[in-house]
Amino acid sequence: MLPQLPADKANHYLYGSIAAAVAVPIGAYFGLPQEFSALIGSCAAGAAKELLDAAQNYMARKRGEQPLHSVDVYDFLATAAGGLPLAGVSLVG
Repeated sequence: MLPQLPADKANHYLYGSIAAAVAVPIGAYFGLPQEFSALIGSCAAGAAKELLDAAQNYMARKRGEQPLHSVDVYDFLATAAGGLPLAGVSLVG
């Protein structure tokens, strides 16, 4: 039996793929290689999401509330990995 990917990480991967797909045509407009644009887009989305989570946690603690989200390097890595298929297609093709 194959290992299961937690739903949270699968969602991060999906959103990283979407961010990469959005970044590729933007990068092409500026003359950037597809693999670079895909990876920058997915990494930027992962970093932005984890920074947003950290900021929301900070504000919640400041109000005396429990933090809303976990800040997890594996969430960032799962989001960043979403750009790998588009980068790989560019390198192979």
